[in-house]
Amino acid sequence: MDNKKYLHSEITNTILQAFYKVYNTLGIGFGEKAYQNAMLVEMKRLGLQSETEKKLPIYYEGEKIDEIQIGILVNEKVLLLLTTQAEPAENEIRKLYKYLQSSIIEVGVIVNFGNEPHHHRRFCGNEKKKLPKADFLDLE
Repeated sequence: MDNKKYLHSEITNTILQAFYKVYNTLGIGFGEKAYQNAMLVEMKRLGLQSETEKKLPIYYEGEKIDEIQIGILVNEKVLLLLTTQAEPAENEIRKLYKYLQSSIIEVGVIVNFGNEPHHHRRFCGNEKKKLPKADFLDLE
């Protein structure tokens, strides 16, 4: 399968490269903050820009109704969530998709530092969302 056909695939592929490097180096058993900090270091080494605790506007029918604070925003294009659960939880995947549905971010990745490394990539195109066009330029 050719990953280049996916939106922001270069970014997500680099995120996954960082994830597997961190997972193989640290192994299991640490808290999410340790993995988050290691991911930030590794993604920076790989040339990605990351922001933690970024706030994204949430929209309902084109109106801003609230903000969500996300874990990591990579290159202002990909939402990254980390978990340390033994098995990937379906509610984490649903949470990621909800974030994508109601914000201007279109691509999200969950990485799981549980017993086995797992990742999930999700997409929700902005053309299907009711978002004001002017806010696509400003994530603040």
